[in-house]
Amino acid sequence: MSEGKSPVAPIRRGGRPTILRSPMLLLGLLAAQFAIAQLLTGVQFGDAHIAVLVFPLLIAAPWIWYHTLAAGHSAATQGISADLFRFLLPQMIELTFYAPWHIALLTLVGIGVAVVAGIRGRAMPAMPTMLLGAWIGLGILITLVYAATPRAGNSPRVIIPALPALAVLFAAGLFRLPPRVRHVLSVYLIALFTVVNIIVIGYESVRFGVPIRAAEPAFAALRETERGFVLTPLYWETLLYTRQPATWFEGDPDFEHNIMHNMTNFKVYIESNPIRYVLIPRTGDITSPEVRAYLARHARAIDSGEMTLYVITKP
Repeated sequence: MSEGKSPVAPIRRGGRPTILRSPMLLLGLLAAQFAIAQLLTGVQFGDAHIAVLVFPLLIAAPWIWYHTLAAGHSAATQGISADLFRFLLPQMIELTFYAPWHIALLTLVGIGVAVVAGIRGRAMPAMPTMLLGAWIGLGILITLVYAATPRAGNSPRVIIPALPALAVLFAAGLFRLPPRVRHVLSVYLIALFTVVNIIVIGYESVRFGVPIRAAEPAFAALRETERGFVLTPLYWETLLYTRQPATWFEGDPDFEHNIMHNMTNFKVYIESNPIRYVLIPRTGDITSPEVRAYLARHARAIDSGEMTLYVITKP
């Protein structure tokens, strides 16, 4: 067992550290965006304009606090890191388009050219343009801070809330470009997104589709059983296809090995947590032979093809 790593821990429900300590930080960032936009453009904001962006945030605040922040227990615990930022930002740019960094940057430049053309050509009235710009600016600011926050992750999905505003400004600006530039940019973007989506959907269908199809008999059995926690590496799929609560040792291979490859630790873990089912591949090294032997003695095995579903027998 690793030093200082207890074999018993509360079941984790998938919380992840985040840069946002509370919804009030979002409100503060939003106010800063408004102030910068007003300073640069000279357009005055009214209460109604602020409410357009703030009101939806207030509605979402309880969900952000309870789910994303786990009531304050999933906030960032370290300051931002410049080294981490330099390392993660290129990854996030590539992941945004599933393309090498030079193609991703070229795509961002093309989108940015259309947006700038729309703003300079006054494709939209000043107030909507400023509101959408503040929306995009806030999204970019959060993304940049996210990329510099330890343990926050490298997923570019953090920018998704700003994409509607970007799409509107891009669409308005596209027709302010010269016809030849507009046609080249349109063909490039359509071709890029078509190719990337075909490749990614095909890859993901194989990567996730094969284990899901292999686990379907076990999922069918779980849908018919009483509710209880499922210990399985297919935790997201189990949640989605069976509506049973599921858990695993996400991002902690040492903890996983300490439990799944040590019969004593596994026994303590199962007895100390409300684990009702164990769903693991029928073959492979995801667990030790000793743990499989323990499951064979203390659980009812349901052979489900490539997966085995164990129903734990508890006093």
